[in-house]
Amino acid sequence: MVIEAKVKFKLDEVQKLQFQNVRENEGEQEAFYFLEEVIMKEMDLAEFVEIEYKDENKMLFNT
Repeated sequence: MVIEAKVKFKLDEVQKLQFQNVRENEGEQEAFYFLEEVIMKEMDLAEFVEIEYKDENKMLFNT
C-alpha cells in the first residue's frame, strides 16, 4: 500500500530565515530535510490538503 499526503504549512519568520540559511549554506537536500523536521515537530499545526492511498495500483481513497 502506498500512502501519499500533501500538507500546507506556513513558516514563521524565524523558521523562514533558518530555511533560507540552510538552503544557501548546505544545499537543497538539507533544506528539504530541515522542512521535513519542522513539519514533523509541528504536525498538529499542518493542514492536510490532499491524501490518497493506493493498493495494487488502484486508488481507494482521495480527499
